[in-house]
Amino acid sequence: MSGQNDDIPVIGLRNGRFYPYHVTAIACISASLLCVGAILYVSVRSRRYKPFYRWGISERFVVYIALCDGLFNVTHVLDHAHMVLTKSHVHPKSLCVVYAFLIVVFTTAQGLLVLAIALNSFSVVILGKSMNFGAYDWRLAAFVFGIPVIESSLAGSLNQLGPNGSL
Repeated sequence: MSGQNDDIPVIGLRNGRFYPYHVTAIACISASLLCVGAILYVSVRSRRYKPFYRWGISERFVVYIALCDGLFNVTHVLDHAHMVLTKSHVHPKSLCVVYAFLIVVFTTAQGLLVLAIALNSFSVVILGKSMNFGAYDWRLAAFVFGIPVIESSLAGSLNQLGPNGSL
């Protein structure tokens, strides 16, 4: 993704598989985005008369994981579309860094959200008590997004966000 890394070949460009790789990726990401949209629509529609923070934690977890996946997918599809349009890495370097930053944040956030869901499930099953995520789930949001934003900011400040969109 970096404009300064032209020595790193674009995947598939040299062997004639550029379009199959990137178009397949865009199709899969788009299908995932459709699923995210369906999940959010069904979740909100089935509980439209109940405020979001009065939903059960497991119902909110479904929305949170769909949002993390959707945010990652939007960033990733833009990255692939940019590459398909230019047949090159993402230029300028600042745009490459933005894509890389967001991809790292959203993939890490999704992993941390799955960890929080697993820990909450363990707590409910073994201890008989759900974890307290604070009013409006602020502790969950701070954990899920705080760590990745700090990680990505540090990586960006050290010039470690590279042409493949990760550390």
